[in-house]
Amino acid sequence: MAEGKKLTDKSRIRYFFILCFLAYYSTYLGRLNYAASLGEMIRGQGIEKGQAGLIGTAFFVSYGVGQLFAGFLGERRNCKRLVFAGLFVSAAMNLLMGWLNNPGGMMLVWCVNGLAQSMIWSPMLHMICELLDTRTRTKFCMYINYSVPLGTLSSYGLSALLIGNFGWRVSFFVPAVLVGGTAVLWLYGMNRLNGSGKECAGTQKEAVGQKQRQGEADSALKLFISSGLVFLVLALCMQGALKDGITTWIPVYLEENHRMGRIAAILTTMVIPVCNLMGVSLAALAEKITGENETLSASLFFGICACALAALLWGGKSNMVLAVCMLAVATTSMMSVNSLLISVLPSRFGEKGKASEVSGILNSCVYAGCAVSTYGIGVLSEQAGWDFTIFLWTAGAVLAGGICIGVSGIWRKYTRKYPD
Repeated sequence: MAEGKKLTDKSRIRYFFILCFLAYYSTYLGRLNYAASLGEMIRGQGIEKGQAGLIGTAFFVSYGVGQLFAGFLGERRNCKRLVFAGLFVSAAMNLLMGWLNNPGGMMLVWCVNGLAQSMIWSPMLHMICELLDTRTRTKFCMYINYSVPLGTLSSYGLSALLIGNFGWRVSFFVPAVLVGGTAVLWLYGMNRLNGSGKECAGTQKEAVGQKQRQGEADSALKLFISSGLVFLVLALCMQGALKDGITTWIPVYLEENHRMGRIAAILTTMVIPVCNLMGVSLAALAEKITGENETLSASLFFGICACALAALLWGGKSNMVLAVCMLAVATTSMMSVNSLLISVLPSRFGEKGKASEVSGILNSCVYAGCAVSTYGIGVLSEQAGWDFTIFLWTAGAVLAGGICIGVSGIWRKYTRKYPD
């Protein structure tokens, strides 16, 4: 395959999609196993909820910071190798996590895991933008998000099985093997795709040429400001808090409010990612309704999330079925927002050669929210109770939805001026 040439053969595009899907899917096996094991680790290791939250926060802080570097590197280095390195190191950190007893050591290892996993999505998005035409990559970026709920479902299911039979440590050992195997599969598969990795290492020349032809020499930061995305920072932080923060603490919430056993809580939590599968399809439907305005579509889902959380606050404590249903609606809405703002929206900057950098900036904002909420939810629920915690979630969803509505006009003008 010549440098800069797009993939056109459908079988090769499907092959590329499967490789990307499996790589991103596997990251959830080596990430959410911690959330699934949280309750057992608190009991078995005597770790306090605040300490447990800090370990999760370490992951999200390092993941968010790493996204900024990954976005930069994705435009300038060999993407194939970056993704492989991220998967391989993540597997190694999961292996180490299963051996540790000290919370400080766990925090350090999980922090390195966050840095490793941050090197996967932005370089992968750069490859998607360079190897696929505009129409194909939009669908590609939308549907690859099915890997998130499927990865979540698999992680919780596998963890429940392993914890119930072998203890929480094995819930890190097995994902280490699976993620490591995926790393090898990725490298082998991309090498078979006739030099795709080489292309990604060299496509910076093509991106510069495109900018010169189009008169676009803007930095990612300038594009971020002119498109109005700079105003989305707080909304993206809230999206991260509501997506990963809630998901992390759902098993503990169910155990404490509905007296569930640890395995029952994890298994019940598996209902939620099954519902989250609808989030991608709902996002695609909203795009048609709003005329492909991702920020306006996102505001709709923040509104739905706020309504679900208000219902959870009203009756979730006394009704387990209502609680699970409303948590499912809230997280499904955030899955839709994730598909819109983290996958599809950055791909619109692909023709300017800035998709990876914009993705890195947006992702860092999301995971700043994840970091704060993972620790904050543990402390808040312990000190102020779950009702106050859920009230803050609801207020945050309302605020984020309002911000998205405010930005939607600027974003529409920008996309009309610079169509991808």
